[in-house]
Amino acid sequence: MLRYKEYDSTNLFEGSWTNSRLIRGDQALICPEMNIKLTAKKIIPGYGVYGVSFNFGQYGQRLIYVGKFQGEKKRGRFGGNIVTERWRRHLYTISMRGHRVGCAQSRLKLFHEMIAGLDDGTSFLSALTEEQIFRLTEKDVGCQASLNRLLFSYVARNQLLTGFYSEEEDIAQVCGSFKFHYWQVIEEQIANGFAYEPKLNLDSVEGPLIAKYSDCLPVNDECKWSREKAKNFNPNDLIELNSVGFAKLSSDIEVRLENFAASHH
Repeated sequence: MLRYKEYDSTNLFEGSWTNSRLIRGDQALICPEMNIKLTAKKIIPGYGVYGVSFNFGQYGQRLIYVGKFQGEKKRGRFGGNIVTERWRRHLYTISMRGHRVGCAQSRLKLFHEMIAGLDDGTSFLSALTEEQIFRLTEKDVGCQASLNRLLFSYVARNQLLTGFYSEEEDIAQVCGSFKFHYWQVIEEQIANGFAYEPKLNLDSVEGPLIAKYSDCLPVNDECKWSREKAKNFNPNDLIELNSVGFAKLSSDIEVRLENFAASHH
């Protein structure tokens, strides 16, 4: 059985600021956005395909990412928690506000090259000191941001705060911009819980979906960015929730997942 459900991130997480990452110390709040720390309020196990959408204000809620969740190695295809294992990391890196976000130096350099001269050419990343850049580009920080995520955080900077507000307002603004969507495979529960079934490989489901929709999924690595795309980014090019386009994508996901589940039952 397949179930689709939409999740508001403010119902999934509760958060706080932390000063364990990019400077609060002696400086003014030069980069407060990178200090959000979230804990999960829900456990959502199981396997399926999920989406991430973002609120672009006047353009509405638009899909920006599609991915797979395959369960957990130790607990099988019906184990794990997608909230902590996928969605929290996505919120951290897509917004570039998470306390454990990092990226490679070469990637950060390419990002700056791509946005140089665009509009005012600035983002919160432009204000980083050498020490902050070193911390950001450390290898073992937990969540590595791709170039597409860096670029998305730049084009969505107006929705992701441009000023300094209170802790509660900042967290509510960032988290409130995201929704998560889950096309989840559900199986009958036996008396003592779910029967153990090995973790699955959903590449055959995810791959064709992303190939088909990559042009309108700006956070997926398969989406090709350019300076022109960063300069003229238009949310209207993305799939709006509750639109015909979203209904078609949802139907496509359901057909592929149901066929997959039937062949692995």
